[in-house]
Amino acid sequence: MYPLHLVLLLLSSACLSAQSTAVDWFLDYNPQVTAAEDALLHHDPHTALHYYQLAFAVPADPHTHDLYNAALAARAADRPALLRQYLGNLAQLGIPVAYFDRHRMDLDHPQLDWYALRGELLQYQTQHEQTFEGELTACYEQVAYRDVVIRTANPPGEVRQTQDSLNMVGLTDCIATYGFPGQRHLRRSGPMEENYPYYLPLLHELERVNSTGNDRFGFLPLLEYLARRGTIETATYMNLLSTQHARLGSPGGYGTTAVVLLQDGTNDLYRIVYPPATVAEYEDRRSQLGVRPFRKQAQLLIDLYTGALGVFPYRIPHHGKLVAYPLEVADVLRLERVGVVEAKR
Repeated sequence: MYPLHLVLLLLSSACLSAQSTAVDWFLDYNPQVTAAEDALLHHDPHTALHYYQLAFAVPADPHTHDLYNAALAARAADRPALLRQYLGNLAQLGIPVAYFDRHRMDLDHPQLDWYALRGELLQYQTQHEQTFEGELTACYEQVAYRDVVIRTANPPGEVRQTQDSLNMVGLTDCIATYGFPGQRHLRRSGPMEENYPYYLPLLHELERVNSTGNDRFGFLPLLEYLARRGTIETATYMNLLSTQHARLGSPGGYGTTAVVLLQDGTNDLYRIVYPPATVAEYEDRRSQLGVRPFRKQAQLLIDLYTGALGVFPYRIPHHGKLVAYPLEVADVLRLERVGVVEAKR
């Protein structure tokens, strides 16, 4: 196994990230994207583009869901050149041309020569395929596969713990050999895809860390480093770290669970009414990451799922999957019914 000092040493290794260590995405990227999304919510694509351009000036790969929203904003603002640029950026990060073909109605513009653009996107796709690091990707996909096999087999507790430990050694081997993968290093079918092969194995390890208090591989400082450098999305970081603060009646250290469904056969949407002290903790933690305040995020989710936003093509928030909880949750949490989820959700 890799001791903590070795994982910490990896933090400063060039293989982890080619990005400037002077950039902190919690300070330099997230607030700009949040401002851009707020502008989109106010139907102001011009202001949104201003903030997206500030965010994308950070010397790193922008997150693909942000590029997608920026492309839609450029289309709405009649900025075909900028639209073309952002679609090209998406292709350079590995989004396949087939995705653009399927979503042409959403992305095309009267002043855009779609067929010429498609030729450029094909060139970017070819370049990406030629430089794609297959061994890196395969290493992490093997870790994800082993995690699924372990849980499918469902061995006795001690056996599973041993198998998980060995799989975590495999994950640290991937990190030591190839570095931690950014977006361009993973196979993705679209800009909103979040099926990262490292996610579930890390989540299961962090659940163990939460129960034992032993961060044996030093993943907590590693993940903070990667999130600050933009290698992993801040939303992914929050979802992974939420297990470190999970308590009955207070799921998620960043308020990532704000609204829920119940397994009651209805589409009724409920807001979790947290104690004021818990909400204050959420607000403080989220402010440190430069993301939308908890109260505003909760209201945005309510508006999104109940259809109050109307026709809204942007993917905000991109981590917005609803979870249906057992009815017993209502005995533990204070819930407030806030509406009905639209059928299309």
